[in-house]
Amino acid sequence: ATINAAVTAGDLPQATADRLTARIEAAAADGCGLLAGRVKRIAAAAGRATTGAAGAGLGVIRDGLAAAATALGVTPAELGADLRAGKTLQTVAADRNVSYDSVTAAVIGAVKKDLDAAVAAGTIKQARADRVLARLQQNLADGRLRPAAPITPSGSAIPSSGS
Repeated sequence: ATINAAVTAGDLPQATADRLTARIEAAAADGCGLLAGRVKRIAAAAGRATTGAAGAGLGVIRDGLAAAATALGVTPAELGADLRAGKTLQTVAADRNVSYDSVTAAVIGAVKKDLDAAVAAGTIKQARADRVLARLQQNLADGRLRPAAPITPSGSAIPSSGS
């Protein structure tokens, strides 16, 4: 929906929209983050607020982080600082003597609610929501909200988009 709106507004060429749509549909689950970053930059350049699928993608991330923070008894800003400092969600839970299972249940519940709403609104397809949820569950099984940044041969992390 956001891509179509950008094309209609003249902010995005149709050929670019077609390539973005194809990449999003083919992505395992990170396409929402990719789309959110690109559409947000396009919208900012045009002086517009981010809405639609990109806004929804950002809301899913924000709501998942907020649910984890609530389960941990901290603010989202405090949890974000811990995660940016290199701690995993599992480590933060252990440091705070909170069951990691309760944290993951809270995150999955919040994200599933957002994904269900996006599917009902027609913003994303059910298959995409299922892939996003499966990817999230795998990340949480690894102790993280998001996949770890890949490591380069020099040993430094490659920054992920949307981080």
